Amino acid sequence: MMFLLRLILTAFASLRAHIMRSLLAMLGVLIGVAAVIVAMSTIHGATEDVLESIGKIGANVLTVFPGAMHQGRRIGTQTLKLEDAEAIEKECPNILAASPEINAPATVKFFSTNISTTVVGTDQQYVAARNYKPVEGRFISREDVLGERRVIVLGYDAAKKLCGEGTPLGYYVRVRGHAFRVVGVMEQKGTVGFTRVDEQVYIPVTTAMKRVFGIRFLTNISIAATAAQNTEEVKDQVKKILRQRHRIPPGDPDDFTVWTQEEILKQFSEISKILGVVSFTIAGVSLLVGGIGIMNIMLVSVTERTREIGVRMAVGAQRWHIMTQFLVEALVICLLGGGAGIALGYLGCDLISQTTPLKTAISGDILLLAVIVSAATGAASGLYPAFKASRLDPVEALRFE
Repeated sequence: MMFLLRLILTAFASLRAHIMRSLLAMLGVLIGVAAVIVAMSTIHGATEDVLESIGKIGANVLTVFPGAMHQGRRIGTQTLKLEDAEAIEKECPNILAASPEINAPATVKFFSTNISTTVVGTDQQYVAARNYKPVEGRFISREDVLGERRVIVLGYDAAKKLCGEGTPLGYYVRVRGHAFRVVGVMEQKGTVGFTRVDEQVYIPVTTAMKRVFGIRFLTNISIAATAAQNTEEVKDQVKKILRQRHRIPPGDPDDFTVWTQEEILKQFSEISKILGVVSFTIAGVSLLVGGIGIMNIMLVSVTERTREIGVRMAVGAQRWHIMTQFLVEALVICLLGGGAGIALGYLGCDLISQTTPLKTAISGDILLLAVIVSAATGAASGLYPAFKASRLDPVEALRFE
């Protein structure tokens, strides 16, 4: 134990003697460790966000999109109609609700205040399909949809931005020149997936299609199964119904895509893996550069201290003593760089959380990995210089000037 302590103190003395050189050697490790922490924390935080979003939506929710899937992307034209949602609701026995949806950007005005947001055209089934309820007033009714009424429900944040702390119920707002009476305000939900639902507003789907946007096709259909374990069965039923309605011949691909929450999570996991590989590759390059820098520094140190090594061998030091000394010095450099990298990684994660919509989450596993990576870099980069120092001939070393 005392021998190891002396080695560590000797390593610190050597680093202090060449402080600038030591700091430059640490720089690559510092950047690499910080990059590892930021990358893993961002991916970990994004995964937690997606899991939380699935919890908000519900594991029993399926979403039908227009267009077929090809190599992970949706391709094709608009194919979903309002009648498709109605058919799914009537013919699928294992669902709670099927909600047609149209999403389009628009400016909503209230007197002199206006906000740019997403207008969602939907029907009375939306609250059940999305597990999302009004906290004030009511949601869109079946009568609103059948009568193509100009009523609107505001998201929680949209209501605050337009009307402040007062109630907006009964007031009129304008969407693309059309006046809509506010009948409800939704509960505060936050971010669902990558969407700030609190900033959205909701109008009857028929009003959106015929009076406001003049479109015939839906953006998607949200479906709530009776239970999470029924989602695959419901998915098969929905596919069968839509293939019949769209008159798709047997053997031809679907002109729509049905996604469960589990599939969305799987898709996100694949994207996360790709991002992780890219991030770790960048971090690995930094660590490799740092390791090469440390190796160079240690080789220079071996040359400068050749006579010291000869003296130590002459008074009884074994070769493994010399090798251990230089390995410890390389480890100290990397661990100090790793410690500074952890601090920089914390600052980077905090900056990302405060300035971007991304959420970061630093766990003990991430910190442990950072320490292991920095220690492994030190061991790998110090191995050859330590071996070279241990193989010096004591006589020749003592003659070195």
